[in-house]
Amino acid sequence: MKVDIKSNDGGARVAQENVIWIDFNDKAIEKLFKKSGNRITVKFRNISVSYLTGLRLLYSPKIQKKKFYLKYKYKRKRYWLKLNEFIPGAYS
Repeated sequence: MKVDIKSNDGGARVAQENVIWIDFNDKAIEKLFKKSGNRITVKFRNISVSYLTGLRLLYSPKIQKKKFYLKYKYKRKRYWLKLNEFIPGAYS
């Protein structure tokens, strides 16, 4: 995967995330596998409730962990809320 590097006004460099879109079900999350590489951010299609649109799954191929995070805004600031690790069969 190619990572684009863009420069801000201040001259600092910001790398874009590796983002993958998958369905929000156990089979799709369980199939997610990569031998090595950088951490991957997974966004979900077909989420039926509007308050979970910021739900993300961070997958680390190095340690083979899949963790859920919720990205939200409060008073014009963005925050990440760590939820829990993926447990097969518990979320569908």
